Amino acid sequence: MGKIIITFKSVTYAIKAKKLLLKSGTEAKLVKISPDALSGCTHGVEISEGLFLNAIGILRNSGIEYSVYHP
Repeated sequence: MGKIIITFKSVTYAIKAKKLLLKSGTEAKLVKISPDALSGCTHGVEISEGLFLNAIGILRNSGIEYSVYHP
């Protein structure tokens, strides 16, 4: 399976999201994205494609805004 990067408006939100996902049992890795790749969002969490729907459900329920980046 491939990987998906969920991006956030700040590194603080990316760290919060990673902690929240790990606490719920969803493996997540903090990543830095080149500013040339996206406008604005330069930090995110990398997850397996198979965990995507679960991860965004957790983030939505927690009120954390995100975007999705496919490397």
